[in-house]
Parts: sequence; structure tokens; C-alpha cells
Amino acid sequence: MKIIKKVISLIAIITIAIGALALTGCGKKDNSNKSPLVGVWKGEEEYSDYGYKFNEDGTGSYLIINTEIPFTYQDKGDKIAFIFNDNQIENVVEYRFDGNALVIKELNGEIRYIKQ
Repeated sequence: MKIIKKVISLIAIITIAIGALALTGCGKKDNSNKSPLVGVWKGEEEYSDYGYKFNEDGTGSYLIINTEIPFTYQDKGDKIAFIFNDNQIENVVEYRFDGNALVIKELNGEIRYIKQ
């Protein structure tokens, strides 16, 4: 009789453990590693015809009027490394966030972009 109780207890413990493991695998996907750059950003004021589209997979586009120039990028925290034209041209620029604006230090100075 003691052996049967031990076997039933062991089966119950194993069942509970398997159930707990199954439930922990069903949580939401953690997007905490997603770059804050991901999305479409349009320039403010006189730069409204310009923008950037950053995808989660490290690809994106420079938006100018009705044209998209594809690139790949690496978010380095305070710098973005853009790679244009099949890895032939690399451009590294500084960036920061100012409230809801993405501020990129470009040749013309700092340009503010608002997420769309």
C-alpha cells in the first residue's frame, strides 16, 4: 500500500512539473531587445519629405520624396551604422532621442524625425 501511494505521489509531482513547464512556454514574446529605432520616422518642418524606415531585421530605407533607398543598419546605442549599396558604402551617424523625436546628426546638422 505504501508503494502505491509513493507511485501515485510521484506521478502527481511529474504531472504538475510538466504542466508548469508547458505553461511557462506560452507567455508573450519578449520584445525588450527590439531597437527603439524600429518604425517609420518622418522629418519635421522643411525636412518633411525625408525620413527613415527601420525594420527589426536590420534592414531599412532612406525615404526621400517618393523614393526609398534601401540599406542595412546596426544600432550601436548612440550611433547608427548605415550600409548602402550592397555593403559598398558605410555611413556612421550619431543619434539620440529628444522626447518623442529621433534626432540624427547629419551633414546639415541635427535633424529631428517624428515616429509615424
